[in-house]
Amino acid sequence: MARLSRNRVIEKASKGASLAGEDLSGLDLSWADLAGADLSKANLFGANLNGANLSQANLMWASLSDTDLSAANLSQANLTYANLTWADLVLANLSRADLSEAILNGARLIGADISRAKLMGATLYEACLAGANLSQANLNKADIRASSLTNADLTGARLTGAKVYNIGLAAAKLDDIVCRWCDLSPDGDGKDICRPGDSGFREVVRALETLAAPILTEYI
Repeated sequence: MARLSRNRVIEKASKGASLAGEDLSGLDLSWADLAGADLSKANLFGANLNGANLSQANLMWASLSDTDLSAANLSQANLTYANLTWADLVLANLSRADLSEAILNGARLIGADISRAKLMGATLYEACLAGANLSQANLNKADIRASSLTNADLTGARLTGAKVYNIGLAAAKLDDIVCRWCDLSPDGDGKDICRPGDSGFREVVRALETLAAPILTEYI
């Protein structure tokens, strides 16, 4: 079966036809209107989706590794179990998106809007979230080890049970965070669990300083 062209993909999406499981790897879909499209289990490896409209799209189990999603609109999209390893999400809109159990290792989310997004159980190892808006985001049980959250807004975010070893929090906003039972172990194996009281995430930060995580020591 011949691979779909850019125009054919956009046409199918506009008609509400399913694109589930399609091989769209490497395709230029920059600034395409794919709002509400069914792209579940689609292969978008290395595709160019810069500025694309994927609001409310179904990207469950989609392969988005090395994909350019910079400035893309992914608001309220379903990205559960999606693979976004090394994806470029700079300035992307992920507000209210569902990224539960998604893989975002090494992803670039600089300045992205991730407010009120669901990231329960997501993996963001070594991800760059500098300047990102994570206010009211749900990061319960997420793995954010070695990620950069410099200047990020974590106001009201939930990080209960998250793996937080060696994260960078320079000038990050930490007000009203809900955080208990965070995993401070380097391997995220649960061998060092922080049991903070009502002061929440700031106690986790202090615990990380005690464990000599150098990135955090200036930002208590």
